[in-house]
Amino acid sequence: MTDNRPPSSWENPRRGNGYGDSRDMSWRSGSNGGTGVFEGRGFMNAGRPYQQSGYRMQNNQSCSWQRGPTLCRDQGRPVEMRSHNTPGHVHADASGRQPYSTDTRPNSESGGAWRSSRDRGAAPARVLAVYSDVGVENDDNLATSIIGTCQDMCPVREREQRQRLRDLAIFERINGNMARTSATLAVKKFCRTMTVAELQPSDIRPQHVLWETLQYLMRMLDRSDYTFDSVHAFLFDRTRAVRQELGMQCIANSQAITMFEEIVRFHIMSERELREQKAATIDDPNSQLNFQQLSKSLLTLLNLYSAVDAEGRVGWLNEAEFHGYYVLLNLGDRDQFKAEPLSLWFRRLRPSVLQTQDFMYARRVLSCYRSDNYKGFFDLARKASYLQGCLMELYFGEMRGVALKAINFGGYSMHPHPVADVAKIILMKEGDTEELCKAHGLTTSIDKDHNMSLISKQSSFNPSTQAFRRQCSLISRKRAPTLFQEIAGERTDIER
Repeated sequence: MTDNRPPSSWENPRRGNGYGDSRDMSWRSGSNGGTGVFEGRGFMNAGRPYQQSGYRMQNNQSCSWQRGPTLCRDQGRPVEMRSHNTPGHVHADASGRQPYSTDTRPNSESGGAWRSSRDRGAAPARVLAVYSDVGVENDDNLATSIIGTCQDMCPVREREQRQRLRDLAIFERINGNMARTSATLAVKKFCRTMTVAELQPSDIRPQHVLWETLQYLMRMLDRSDYTFDSVHAFLFDRTRAVRQELGMQCIANSQAITMFEEIVRFHIMSERELREQKAATIDDPNSQLNFQQLSKSLLTLLNLYSAVDAEGRVGWLNEAEFHGYYVLLNLGDRDQFKAEPLSLWFRRLRPSVLQTQDFMYARRVLSCYRSDNYKGFFDLARKASYLQGCLMELYFGEMRGVALKAINFGGYSMHPHPVADVAKIILMKEGDTEELCKAHGLTTSIDKDHNMSLISKQSSFNPSTQAFRRQCSLISRKRAPTLFQEIAGERTDIER
């Protein structure tokens, strides 16, 4: 008898799309009986339509897809994959792999009782859907996860190989020797593509080692003997490896959430620093790559919040904070990184998140941005936390241009505006504001009180594409005493 059932995600959890780009896919039958709806789990690129067409070519079906944080469901999974039927103890095979996810509580060496995905009811299919961009290829069965046994920050085999190849970062060398390192200095590099079948448990770090590695990396941000560019390049690569191994082992629990929160904070803070260090007219590729990884890390974190049920189902401690970051990150059009419309995304959030102070603040910022309310936007920026300010600074240049346009065309030519007052509104120094006016084709003059003033109704106004990336001193003063405290959430003596 021919089986006419449509393909489902649990029969082949990672189906290729015909273009060498495999992603977690699920199929649920539509009400019309013959047409299915394809749901892409995790981040998808609107600039790559072949992600949809490849699926149509393989399955001869029409499909639709959604983007942004995914609310994972239990629909379409067989009974044996649901969380309440997951066995309490699953034995690994000879290679060290276990089906789906295992109890991820750390052992006695790591300390602390982190809640595991099994304790919080995260189903295996949900865990697989969360980690959609970890860079692991497994053509046979993605629903098996390897359990790491490496107790060092870098596996011995990789460490020895990199010593032979003299492939050691400056932070990993002993006395500057490019061919010598140690277990306390070397950190595992990110590998873009891996095949689970070729990995050994000794090549993968377990959860407690990943946690210790991440804390070691984050503390490096406060080093003063190297430039921020050098430190960021090292941490950028090594944190990707940490994220990759969390996904390879299907770790979804409270500690994984904490690790992703720290990684997202690192990328937010790095975006501000990287944009400041480059010339105003140059697009820094490091900043673009950092923004891309920030978007991916944040989407994975939001999916983890949905996949791992919180205590009492009232939400995680910092959940509203990071949902607010998602709103601030998507105020404007960021090309291919732009997620689904926020108006649709808001409908899928829990009321416990929508009613929090952090999230309501982000929505007020969104409202001011969309309505060109530059006064309200910069007033809210004064009340922002450091990380909220870092994200809002991405739009300072655009909103300052809106402010100059409104002041120029909305004022009276006989009543010039003091440049000092304009600078106070748009959070700039007076000298920088004068330079900004000139970049927009506006001239300033000295009034009768010997103050620099901006005359309205100038027909020479021309919006400038030049970006002024000088950091706002008000935002800088909000930062914690150390970068590690800001990333770890240990905030003391911060100006609000």
